Amino acid sequence: MIRVFNFLALLLLAIFTFVACGFSAKYTAAYAFAETKNLGAATDRPEISSVDVLAERNYFTVTYYSDIPYVLFELTAFMCMFRSLPNYHTVKITIRDAANGEIIQEIIPSDYTACGGYVTFIHESLGFVVEDMNFDGYADIRIAEFLPVGPNIPYLSWVWDREVGRYVFDSVLSSIPSLEVDHENQIIRSFNRVSAGQNTTLYYQYIGGILTLVKEITSIDD
Repeated sequence: MIRVFNFLALLLLAIFTFVACGFSAKYTAAYAFAETKNLGAATDRPEISSVDVLAERNYFTVTYYSDIPYVLFELTAFMCMFRSLPNYHTVKITIRDAANGEIIQEIIPSDYTACGGYVTFIHESLGFVVEDMNFDGYADIRIAEFLPVGPNIPYLSWVWDREVGRYVFDSVLSSIPSLEVDHENQIIRSFNRVSAGQNTTLYYQYIGGILTLVKEITSIDD
């Protein structure tokens, strides 16, 4: 009975994480756990039906899907406990051709962090987002660099380079905390808490292919 309850709780947490992170249905169609030692072609990966995977093994993978380009993202991560809460650390992002499972590219997120540490998040989603960030019609990716005390969450961002058929690191997008994408108006929005009583919202647009700050709104609480 306890295992059934734990399994249902984990399932509800996964659904809540999907909704809370605002994934686009166009770019995300798969979300599954698998054992790291059993990684193989996307279609051959064994299904995991027990919540004991997280309890008995620290390493696991989370799989996401993108239709443009037609690829699968496998995030290899491990879970550890910190202050009685699970923390998840991404050690590798593997991009596979969704048609045949062949590896297109491997990204080691810690190569891009300022401190050289692991990318850290508190949910099994690993803070991973798949969406078009530069409005070229192709799905890009970003992952939370770490989860700070405040709301200014830094992300590491990669955009799809259709000429080379790979994801390339975007240092400009990666410098924008709490990044949100307004697809309808083609605007990048960033909310920043400057202090306890001051917040700033920054608005960016691509002008001539360069991401440019076009508006800044500061609010001060009385």
